Amino acid sequence: EISTSRRERLRRVFKEYLPEDVRANCYITKFDATRWAKHERQVFDHILLDAPCSSDRHTLAEPKELSVWSPKRIKACAKRQEALLLSA
Repeated sequence: EISTSRRERLRRVFKEYLPEDVRANCYITKFDATRWAKHERQVFDHILLDAPCSSDRHTLAEPKELSVWSPKRIKACAKRQEALLLSA
């Protein structure tokens, strides 16, 4: 996860919901996952991908998010989601 705040939130969720023995086999990195397949191939049995959503929910709850919302941003998010899925 390239976003520090999302990475920290993901760590908190892992700590709260995953048993310690499962967490021991999990890696949360700041590496850009759209390029992960070029970095390491055939290393992991499974990959959990927490792809960013279009943030529609956030636009309703946070005025700052509404001010930066645009159709162009949604398309960019969809392209990033596709790149993440293809790399995973």
